[in-house]
Amino acid sequence: MNHLAHIYLSYGHESILPGNFFCDFLTLAEQRVFPEHYSGGFKLHRWIDDYTDSHKLVGEMRSILRPASGKYAGVISDILMDHQLVKFWNLFGETAYEDYCREQYNNLEKILPLVPQQTANKVQHMISDQWLHSFAKVSGMEYTFSLLATRAKYRDSFAEVMPLYLENESKIDGLFMEFFPELCGYVVLRLEEFSLQSGN
Repeated sequence: MNHLAHIYLSYGHESILPGNFFCDFLTLAEQRVFPEHYSGGFKLHRWIDDYTDSHKLVGEMRSILRPASGKYAGVISDILMDHQLVKFWNLFGETAYEDYCREQYNNLEKILPLVPQQTANKVQHMISDQWLHSFAKVSGMEYTFSLLATRAKYRDSFAEVMPLYLENESKIDGLFMEFFPELCGYVVLRLEEFSLQSGN
């Protein structure tokens, strides 16, 4: 799961969102000094990632994408699922996606003081660029993958990813629509447990 999915799967819980969103941005040492009130969010984030990585349907998705992503099929599929979440937003979101993005940018800005300045600057830049909007368009996904390629050690380009996805769109979207509602259901069942771990 990528940034948008982790925000969505926080379900508006103020004690869950910081850890669930910032988990990938912070080292374990930085997470340990994070206010204990938010610890459940980090635990939920890791549980979501473990559940996703071990799921058969996600494995099938990654197998389809592997020719265009190689060793990075896991990362690519996580990012792609943010695109699919926006694509099927009418089935998951309770408000228009534009309104949801604006609300989440505001929520994230409020919690930036909780993280180290370097991380806060990075996320503030993402917010200023309205990066959540980029998941809605193929061109935005292509740009995201091009940025990822500049940091990838074993890959020069991910230019083939979106053409491969579009070629197999029905199959990959079907896998997502079978997997993601299942994940949502399990998160809802366990959300109170993780919220209690955050001290609520």
